[in-house]
Amino acid sequence: MGNGRGASDSIKMMLIITIFLICLLFASVGLYILKISPTIYYYEDGFTVGKNGEKILYQGLQYHIIPGTTPNKMLGILYKSAGKMIRLNAHLYASRSLDMLQDDVVTANLPQDMQKIENGQTIEFRALNPNRAGGLKTIKSLDKKIENGIKVKINKESIIFDDEVYKWAEYTVVSDYAGLIVILDATTDRKVLTFANHYMIEQPNVVTNIINILGGR
Repeated sequence: MGNGRGASDSIKMMLIITIFLICLLFASVGLYILKISPTIYYYEDGFTVGKNGEKILYQGLQYHIIPGTTPNKMLGILYKSAGKMIRLNAHLYASRSLDMLQDDVVTANLPQDMQKIENGQTIEFRALNPNRAGGLKTIKSLDKKIENGIKVKINKESIIFDDEVYKWAEYTVVSDYAGLIVILDATTDRKVLTFANHYMIEQPNVVTNIINILGGR
């Protein structure tokens, strides 16, 4: 009678081959997804999705991050072009690809926004009201909810959420990552308000930079 060693070696070999084939399958699927997803081309003043796509300018671009299941993670980006909201799914692109888009929007908009604020103007960003977002089934319905959602206004005196006013002199306002705004009592450090990434605020990276300039510790 055999001692079963040959059978054991065969099972190990089958497991190795199975694992190899599974890894090969995942790699093939990943390459296929990258191949079929339209390439994003970046330019000094904007980007195109696909080589012959319409150029979308960074200046004044309305875009929103679709939040993932954990903080500072995203499922994709929604941006508006010619009155239509368009979705870019994060899993279809390399991890830095959509980061470049956000960085370029900050570069194009932050200096002008800060200049407006210093000159006494108020700038406004649209955001979703999660409490009224039930029944969202399409990008079109999400776009409508954002347009009718919360208006976040920023000037050199305060940050305003619809009618709720928080003065920089009376509160500490921080944003640790794009899409998150936390209001703290400046004296007790007690948390007064948390405006999380599921509010999908417009130009979240620009907002984070402005807040950390005007209201950071």
